[in-house]
Amino acid sequence: GIALYAHAGWRKYTTLVGPIATFGYWIGWSVVLAVNGLFIGQIVQGAWFSGEPFGGPTNADTTGYFSTGSVNVGLPALIGIGLILAVWLFNVYGARVGVTFGYAAGLLLMVPLFVMMILPFINGSFDSANLVNNLGAEGQAWGGLQLALVWLWLMSWSAWGVDVCATFA
Repeated sequence: GIALYAHAGWRKYTTLVGPIATFGYWIGWSVVLAVNGLFIGQIVQGAWFSGEPFGGPTNADTTGYFSTGSVNVGLPALIGIGLILAVWLFNVYGARVGVTFGYAAGLLLMVPLFVMMILPFINGSFDSANLVNNLGAEGQAWGGLQLALVWLWLMSWSAWGVDVCATFA
């Protein structure tokens, strides 16, 4: 716990900070699941099921499959709920299922990686003349520095992996 010094001669310990910190970490991940689930549902509906009800607030001009009182529930919300339940099932059945899924997803990822990285060398479509530096080209924000900083941030964040430690902790 954390020591609270109320008087020089004694101290009182509290464990209130731990639950608050845990809740703060948990609520962040929960909101991300909900937002990403709804976002994926909207993309799926827009791409393949554009005629299905979209849902939204009941005071807006939207329709859904059913209403919860303040929200009309449409296809994106149902897809989001399904994705959150799928993530929950991964947690229920343990790390072994998640690791197996990770291996399967990694193997499937090798197909597009091969097509984009190796196949151009094999079929002769790779040309080193296409490797040019366009950072100073006309019309780029900050003369291309903004683009360079964004790519450096993305590359470093994917290499650091700091969230992995916090997630498994």
